[in-house]
Amino acid sequence: FKVVNDTSGHPVGDALLRQVAALLHSAIRGTDLVARLGGDEFGVLLRHCELEAARRIADGLHKRLESFRFEHDGKRYRIGASVGLVLVDAHW
Repeated sequence: FKVVNDTSGHPVGDALLRQVAALLHSAIRGTDLVARLGGDEFGVLLRHCELEAARRIADGLHKRLESFRFEHDGKRYRIGASVGLVLVDAHW
């Protein structure tokens, strides 16, 4: 995101953020939640989701983000992503 902001300006970086948010939202279930935590960090809450299903969703999100290309003004940008997974259940 920094490269996009630095080379094309913050309005273009904001467009990138909106596209990434839409990509994340399109890959989750209707009961789940995507939130921007700050900067270029997002959180996804998968409600009532078993661990293995959550792993599949997280893997799918990672693959989508890795293959995503943002284009603006003839320039094409690739973004990277780190994905972590934490189970929150009655035990925790």
